[in-house]
Parts: sequence; structure tokens; C-alpha cells
Amino acid sequence: MIKETREVHGLWKDYSKFPKDLRDSLGMPPIVGKWHYHYENKNGRIGLVRLNHGLELSIKNGKWRGHCYEACGKLDFKQFKTKKQAEIAIYKALDESYDQV
Repeated sequence: MIKETREVHGLWKDYSKFPKDLRDSLGMPPIVGKWHYHYENKNGRIGLVRLNHGLELSIKNGKWRGHCYEACGKLDFKQFKTKKQAEIAIYKALDESYDQV
């Protein structure tokens, strides 16, 4: 069984301490989302963060604007269009079935 936890990402925490006028002048959100997710079982541990690019990127199966999810650890910084796609790959990499809807 996979244990899922999350913590506030350190970069997001630092960014949130900037004065509001400085954050507004940057014109974009912090490079990472608020949460750093962790998925762990006897087969390993994988982290997941939301990356905020602020621009349109192309991938094999289409385009997305502004963000993606990136897994680290066993998935070696692989990027995904959605959190659900990332979680399916994480569960597979940790040899678990993904039963969530």
C-alpha cells in the first residue's frame, strides 16, 4: 500500500514571504506549486511537484499552458500534463494498482 503525504514546497514558502508588490511586479506565480507530494511504499519513494512555466509548451500528445507535474526519484524527472497522469505512472513505478477515480 502506498503512503501519500504532502508538505509545503520550500521554494513556494520562500516566494510567499516576498513583499506583495515584488510578487506582483514579477508577473508570474512561483516556479513550483505550493505542495510537494510524496508517494512511498516498500518499492521506493517518488516525489511530485507542479511546475509553473508561464508559457505554452509542446509535448507528444498535445499542448498545455502554464504548468505541468514533474515526478522525481524512480521516475527520473518525468513530466506529465495532469496530476492524475503522474499518479498513474507513480503507482505503476511503485508496483501498485491505481484504483482512484
